[in-house]
Amino acid sequence: GHSYKVRRAAANPLVAVAACNGYGSLLPDAVYVAGRAEVLDRSEFRPGVRAHRAKYGRHFSVMWPARWPLRLVGKKRVWILVVPTPEVDLPAIPPPVVHDH
Repeated sequence: GHSYKVRRAAANPLVAVAACNGYGSLLPDAVYVAGRAEVLDRSEFRPGVRAHRAKYGRHFSVMWPARWPLRLVGKKRVWILVVPTPEVDLPAIPPPVVHDH
């Protein structure tokens, strides 16, 4: 809840979003689309966990316990909701760089 990403989203909700795989690598032919970031209230954390689990299923069930507790012990956890807004013009951004693995 106090990370630079959260502070930046709260200060300026305009974000650029591009299609990527589960590891965060951009997909071929990915393009940036404008979006609006909203830092969700702490009360929305558990519903966010349920929504994430519903979307990612078994992968989520395996990764959540292994990844989050050690990384976030004692930290305020929040979700950032990003809503695509393709009608909004983005400032000039270089095209996404796609790395083949």
